[in-house]
Amino acid sequence: MLSALAAKRSLLKSTCQSRNFSFSWPCPRKLREIVKISAFQKENAETCQYIWNEYHHSKPHTVSTVLNAKQYGQLMSRGKASPVFVWPVPKGEAPNHFVLVSKQQDKSFLLTYLGDYQVNPTEANPYMVLTCFDELLESKGIMLLRGDLISHLSEDEGFVLMNQLLDGYLHDTNFETIKKFNHEPDTFDYTEYMNGAIQEFANLKKFHIDTKADKIHLEKVKKYGHKTDAEMNIHKGGIIR
Repeated sequence: MLSALAAKRSLLKSTCQSRNFSFSWPCPRKLREIVKISAFQKENAETCQYIWNEYHHSKPHTVSTVLNAKQYGQLMSRGKASPVFVWPVPKGEAPNHFVLVSKQQDKSFLLTYLGDYQVNPTEANPYMVLTCFDELLESKGIMLLRGDLISHLSEDEGFVLMNQLLDGYLHDTNFETIKKFNHEPDTFDYTEYMNGAIQEFANLKKFHIDTKADKIHLEKVKKYGHKTDAEMNIHKGGIIR
């Protein structure tokens, strides 16, 4: 395993040199690929949020949430200023885990395996993609966020990662850690962060599993302007166009 300092330097060097990921995008990038925007425009913001989250809760291999305009603006501006961070994911018995690295790209955050990113950041395949859909921002004041789980992650793990990333960028205290990682690597305590983050992830995952609602079944999804499973060609591993 790389030393903490070597890992930080490698990540930061890759970030400075990296271009955008070069894979074929594995998930929708426009809201119209998921819903009928004209149908959404007839609903108020609260109803749109409910439909969006209930719809994705019924789907395999996706997670979702909704941000307001201020939160979205902060997420984008902070993501652009400090685009890279690391997120440990516990697997099996403690202390077993693997580490993902997130990078903001356009209106998305892509999470991939740290080892692949260090070898070649432009060709690392994503494990998860968080996409911001801001088409309703002007009319409803909300941004719809969707996480597509591509590989190696359960829905519970994807839910925790989505919320950890949002908390990291939207809460001032947490963002100081991300900012330090990007701009002051010599003062960033990699080992201390990892130890705390692994335990936090395990706690959040357990809480989510204990409190989450059962899967729902939406039969008349077209009533809400959504495409059906068949139309979207959903299968295990993510959405393939």
